[in-house]
Amino acid sequence: MIFCGIEDEIIGDFGLSGGGAAGFELDRVDCRLGSPANIQIVASSEGHDESFKLVPEEQLTHISNWPREPVDRLLRADMV
Repeated sequence: MIFCGIEDEIIGDFGLSGGGAAGFELDRVDCRLGSPANIQIVASSEGHDESFKLVPEEQLTHISNWPREPVDRLLRADMV
């Protein structure tokens, strides 16, 4: 129902910051950070350039992060 009438596969591929619906701040679903286990993601941003960084709280060192996942998988905004 939420996407009823939307025929495009890509939503929000334009915008002021970051060129899309996700902008200055990226908030993602992550149960390790307190997101509810039953949450449903309906859309996610992807393909952010090198100007986007993880927040300092997620950095262990200059080459690793605490989730130990590739940074490009963590840099996203989720719509729930």
